[in-house]
Amino acid sequence: METLPRDNYGFTLVEVVVAIFLLSFVAAISVGSYQIYRQKNDFFLARDTVLTALRRAETKARAVSADSDWGVSFFDQQVIIFKGASFQTRFQEFDETHDLPATLNIAGDTEIIFHKFTGQPTAPAALNLSANDAKTTIQVNSKGFIAY
Repeated sequence: METLPRDNYGFTLVEVVVAIFLLSFVAAISVGSYQIYRQKNDFFLARDTVLTALRRAETKARAVSADSDWGVSFFDQQVIIFKGASFQTRFQEFDETHDLPATLNIAGDTEIIFHKFTGQPTAPAALNLSANDAKTTIQVNSKGFIAY
């Protein structure tokens, strides 16, 4: 009986198809996981942007920066830190604008003013942030403490 030569090494079509299927499966799972991670990360970054804006306005009010009250106003895709007793009567040259993701929904108080010297808000406030499946509530109590 004659044996075939052993120098014909290679891959069969079945092996190539199985390898491509496995790589495609892993790639599909990775892309899905990345999308979920990115959405949650965008939400947490937006939450931190809102918290930073609130703390910055409170700090500027306590420091009596520009001898004025400071406030924060929330819109669909941005948050604005402003100088003045209200957003309507603000000094626009002092505005600090920060963008928020389009997927973020903000409900609740849309304007929070902090009094100079004390840093206390004009009234306690609550903001409800939501995007996709993530939700959080940010509260500012009567003493200016910010909790989430």
